[in-house]
This record gives sequence, structure tokens and C-alpha cells, in this order.
Amino acid sequence: MSRNGFDWDELDEIIKLGVEKVLSLSLSSVTQVTLVQHDWGSFAGFHFNRSFPEKVASIVALDVLTGFGKAAEEDASPFVSEVLRRFPENEYSFGGRTATFLCHMHYQLLLALAHIAGSRLGGWAGNAVLGFVLRYCFTWPTAYIFSPTLVGEFSSRPWEELQWTLTYPYATSLGAAFSGNYEFIEKARAPVPTSAKKVLFLYGQDKRTFFHSPAQLAVLEHSEHGEYAGIAGGHWFYDLSTRTTTSAAVDEVVARILAFLDDKRL
Repeated sequence: MSRNGFDWDELDEIIKLGVEKVLSLSLSSVTQVTLVQHDWGSFAGFHFNRSFPEKVASIVALDVLTGFGKAAEEDASPFVSEVLRRFPENEYSFGGRTATFLCHMHYQLLLALAHIAGSRLGGWAGNAVLGFVLRYCFTWPTAYIFSPTLVGEFSSRPWEELQWTLTYPYATSLGAAFSGNYEFIEKARAPVPTSAKKVLFLYGQDKRTFFHSPAQLAVLEHSEHGEYAGIAGGHWFYDLSTRTTTSAAVDEVVARILAFLDDKRL
């Protein structure tokens, strides 16, 4: 384990242990699993698929898609190459590039600050900063302007259960970006395997900025194995513990995942 968190290769090994445990409990001769991943889990899941593709049958990604990455560009079909040319990877035109950048930097820098405080001053400082950020900063005007659903989602979650150490992905990734550690960044942008794996992408559509791009949706729509759908709700559109999530949205998520696993399109 790294001093203040895991790197991508370490996460691969952790996920591998879990996958092998699940497969060992199967009563059939199943040799692959379906990864269901959300937020940072999507980065870890797509990276694991690139490292151990033989263990992954399909992927369900919730609200976050990683970048295409250099590996995808090198092996891209003419269609994908054209999409990448027309839609740069960082073109999040749904909310506008500037709005998306400011929204993402707003909360990521704050969460990274909690990790810096915890690692430099002690756990009490990290938890104090994290508690302040989660309870107050996400209800400030920035949250209302860029992603109003975050206000209801964050205010209804049990943040007292969280520790500052969980913010290490933000500190690590931003540190790598500022220091020019592009190898780390490239690993985080493991390509979405639309040509070889079934991929279902579901996202909360009641946001003003998103964690995917028009280019990614275009590739999924064109792919024989990919599909996507917007679901009513915010970042945690599948979680009834948040005030912005409805039972109808959760029912739709379950129905779409079951149909996806049964090779049916809704």
C-alpha cells in the first residue's frame, strides 16, 4: 500500500482477490464477472478490465466514464477515430467546458485539501476539514450554480461515517496532474472497452455538469456491445438514502441492468 492510499496496480490486485472469491463461491463453471462501478470505482473498474480482461464479462458504469486513453486511440476503428477528432476527450459540452472544469475543480480541490491536512497535521485535522467541506462548502452558491442536485444529495448522506483517508484519490490525482506525472494520469484514463466487452452506462440526468462526454456517448451508441441511458436524479441516482433519488428511478436502474445482463435492450 502507498503511504496515503492505493495506486492503480494495487487496486487491481485488491479487485482481483474479490473477483476470485466471488468466482470460487459460484455453483457453476462461471469464469468471469460483471463489474458494477460508480464514481472512482469506474476508474478502478476500467483499469482492472485493461489489466485482467479475461476475468470481466461485462461492465455496468454508473455516472462516470473514464477517458478513451492512448490505448483506445491506437486500436480505434475509423468511426471511433472520427469521433475522437470531432469531440476532443475533454469536451464536456453538456454543461460547457468552463462550467464543468470549475465545478469539478471546486469539490476536488476541497477534498484534496482534507487529505493534505490529515497527512500533514494528523487525522483530527483531516476529518475536521472533511466535515466542514461536506457540510458547508457543497451548499455554497457554486453547488447551486453547477450541480443543484448535490445540495440535496450531500445534505442527506451519513458523512460522519467517512474518514479523511478516503479522499486520497483526489489528492493523488491532482498531485500527479500538477507535478506532471502523466503516467499516473494515463492509467486513470483506461479506455472504455466498447469493441470487446458489453458496457452499460447509466447516468443521473438532473445535473448541469457531467462526468462523461458527447464523444463517449457517440461511441457507445455506435457500438454493438454498448448502450447508455439517462436516469432521473443526480450523482447517486440509484441510492434511496439521498433525497433526490426516487423509487421509480431505482426501479428503472434495476430493470435496465437486468435487461442488459439478459442481452435485451429497453
